[in-house]
Amino acid sequence: MPLEKIEEEILKELNPKKSYIFLKAFKSKQVENHGILVSSLGNPELNYKFARDIAGSDVLRHEKVVINSNDLQLIYRFALDVKGAYTSNLSKVVNLQ
Repeated sequence: MPLEKIEEEILKELNPKKSYIFLKAFKSKQVENHGILVSSLGNPELNYKFARDIAGSDVLRHEKVVINSNDLQLIYRFALDVKGAYTSNLSKVVNLQ
């Protein structure tokens, strides 16, 4: 089965973990569709990993999920680890003193 068909099936299943695993293993033109799926289901840890590990991900979209979680440790990790994180937005949430 071609990768495109496998990817379509993963997106149809609405399984964000499979989307993340698929994109870690293979390059795709559908990063945005996978990212929408991951962010829409609201798992902050998975959104952090997706933004950190998947090239071309919409960092702002995933950042919003992480910030809304109110998990200060995860927000801090996001600010440190995710390339392109909007640290000015995150500094409003996390007191880094």
